[in-house]
Amino acid sequence: MKIIKIVCLILALAVFAFMAIGSGEDDSGKLDKTNDSVAKEADKSLKEDEQDDKNDRSVYNIGDTLNADGLKINYTKAEKYISKNEFDKPGKGKRFIRLYFYIKNESGSDKLVNSFNFKCYADGDSCDETVLTGENELSTTTLSDGRSTKGYVYFEIPKRAKKIEVEYETNWFTDEKAVFVYNIK
Repeated sequence: MKIIKIVCLILALAVFAFMAIGSGEDDSGKLDKTNDSVAKEADKSLKEDEQDDKNDRSVYNIGDTLNADGLKINYTKAEKYISKNEFDKPGKGKRFIRLYFYIKNESGSDKLVNSFNFKCYADGDSCDETVLTGENELSTTTLSDGRSTKGYVYFEIPKRAKKIEVEYETNWFTDEKAVFVYNIK
């Protein structure tokens, strides 16, 4: 009786092993097709996410207001700028521009505001921020809830630049940015 049980057990294991091997071969084609389909779907999803990331970048024109982490940032105006100070002159082949912002804190807590939160790109190339003293510049300050500040942010850009984009990081953790656009005519 023991021998019959052992033989039946060995036969059952052998049948199970053959079924497992056989089913693996039959499913391999299906598995590859499934993996290809999953890979294609993941690739498509990744491309959609990249497009969503591009769409998440909010674009603001003069007159628009950005709501960012409790700060209301109104983009009031943008213009070319010529300094009246003989020591504040742009480099060769460059000029100054300035953008004016009105910022109100409605976050419920104190918020640090400064011009260094803004990064400028002229026709896609990074530009330097310029600090021009005494010219109504946006100063570094901590705004209490309900308080506001206003001022210009200055940049030195190439004279021939046409499309100016000034980025403001709206979420430090996710690197989301808002873009204030200034098309020079």
